[in-house]
Amino acid sequence: GEAVTMKTAAAAAPFAALALGALIGPAHGAPDDGAAAGHYEEYVFAMEWETGFSTYEYSCDEAVAAHMSPSVYAAQHLSVHGLWPNYDPALHDGMDWPQYCVRPSGENYQLCEADMSSEDYCFPTAAAKIYNSTEYWQKYALDYAWGDLVSHEWSKHGSCTNWTDAQYFAQVDSMYNRLILGSGSTFVSSHIGQNVSYSALYAAFAEDTEGKTLSLVCTSCAFDQVWTAWNADATTLEPTSPIDINDSSSCEPCDQVLIPAWTTTGTCP
Repeated sequence: GEAVTMKTAAAAAPFAALALGALIGPAHGAPDDGAAAGHYEEYVFAMEWETGFSTYEYSCDEAVAAHMSPSVYAAQHLSVHGLWPNYDPALHDGMDWPQYCVRPSGENYQLCEADMSSEDYCFPTAAAKIYNSTEYWQKYALDYAWGDLVSHEWSKHGSCTNWTDAQYFAQVDSMYNRLILGSGSTFVSSHIGQNVSYSALYAAFAEDTEGKTLSLVCTSCAFDQVWTAWNADATTLEPTSPIDINDSSSCEPCDQVLIPAWTTTGTCP
């Protein structure tokens, strides 16, 4: 979803606000705003290609420019965008996903949607410190460390899990580790700066989803995200097996898809 304002110790300057449509990517359905937490059947797990995603989405940020170069991990591997609880619409009156949920403890994350600074629980302090003080930023979207995405993802999506913020981000880590060594990620990392066929790119990621459908997100035929869908365990809510995704692939009309390369060091792309 769209970003809101967060202040971090590492941020020399905030990223520009993200356009809602650009960040969401594929066409999506109706959200269940203020849903009761812990009641959903599926997930979407989104990973992004930092070079393609950040170059056109963000204004130049000096802190990011100082850290990024063609040789760093973040420029050579996919990064986490987010893990999002999702509905089987047939079980939720046509709604597609919960967001900004209300927890049994009384925490109402709809307040965070209106004003991220309104409640202490809107901001996962411990998780944010990890991105800002360690090399963890390399595996997550740049906006986790130098923007507001950690608080946004937690309030909008993590709130719906009934997990603590530490438990939620541990599940995100687990999904990332599950896929980063897969055929899709390996294919992307081995074709940096090259054009590849859409069919080859899709087939590589499909090996990781046991042939279930997935969504590849492009801007002007440049790759920037991959979305996959997963069952949620009925008892633990942990992501389990891959399932077909309901979102379309904006890369599909492209015969050739560019895997963009980060080409600058110490300055903005």
